Amino acid sequence: MNPFSKYPGIHINGRFYSQSDLKAIENPAQKQSFLNDILSFASSLLSDSSHMVFRTSGSTGKPKEISFSKEAIHKSAKSTNEYFHLKKGKIAFLSLPLEYVAGKMMVARAIAGEYELVAVEPSLYPIDSKSYFHFAPFTPHQFENILDEQLDLLPEDSTILLGGSSVSESLKQKIRQIPNSVYLGFGMTETLTHFALANLKSPSQTFELMPGAEIKINEHGTLSIRRFGINDSWLETTDVVEPVRKGFIWKGRKDNVINSGGVKLHPEEIEHDLAKYINYPFFVYGIEDDALGEKLVLFVEGEHNPNLSDANFSNKFSKPKQIVLLEAFKRTESGKIRRQATVQTWLQT
Repeated sequence: MNPFSKYPGIHINGRFYSQSDLKAIENPAQKQSFLNDILSFASSLLSDSSHMVFRTSGSTGKPKEISFSKEAIHKSAKSTNEYFHLKKGKIAFLSLPLEYVAGKMMVARAIAGEYELVAVEPSLYPIDSKSYFHFAPFTPHQFENILDEQLDLLPEDSTILLGGSSVSESLKQKIRQIPNSVYLGFGMTETLTHFALANLKSPSQTFELMPGAEIKINEHGTLSIRRFGINDSWLETTDVVEPVRKGFIWKGRKDNVINSGGVKLHPEEIEHDLAKYINYPFFVYGIEDDALGEKLVLFVEGEHNPNLSDANFSNKFSKPKQIVLLEAFKRTESGKIRRQATVQTWLQT
């Protein structure tokens, strides 16, 4: 059974598209556009098929395709709608590509919640003077650009959901200065988007589990997750977390851990320290070294050579041994930095 079949259609950009309207979008001769991509996906959701295929971004490995039942997609959509009180009469904004789960799930949420979806071609500066919405998902990169260049256009009563990558310290500082509620989602395609949320206005910024989500942590400190009705079997991750009441604190990824001279370093924690001194794209990585096993290297995008002589780190081992300036990082289609691919390209040259 397809739970989406009970919905009459979808409201987009001031127009209602019925199920018969959506079927017309499936015509191969239909001109390709962001709007038609959305309508085509909406048509697939409302069709008689019981499952749909989603593709991962490939930021941590080779992209792959995963099949989900429409019942699971519907359950995830309803969960987010209920958490953020999204229902008839509300307006949501979408400027994320439809290739990946974040954009697709926003379409599913709009259908399940029967509210208006304002769809704008994905860009780094998506909103304009006509944009009004109660809820919007953005990448951290998008939202930082909005705060820097379009703050006066951002509706003050809107709730923002960030996802796709970590949030820099500089962006967190900007978020503290605005009236909007801003959340960071924790999830992946395998869990059909976020299963935990962190309120970026809260001092603790811990990830609290959404209803129906369960976690367990193994002896290595890595996280396993299952969501009732979405991924019912335990999904093991490489995320290292610290359990707290109602959720967890994210420490980093086990497969990113750098063993330098016998000391285990979490790049994400080091990058948190470095973010206080670097305002442009960067990351740290462990490079093979005869003396240390792995040495900590800082990779910076562009021509900026950061001065870290006065930088304070959580421990003495966290200061990079080398700084590498690169013209451009390797990235996924959605803009995530492909660390390993970037480093491998550098090593080959």
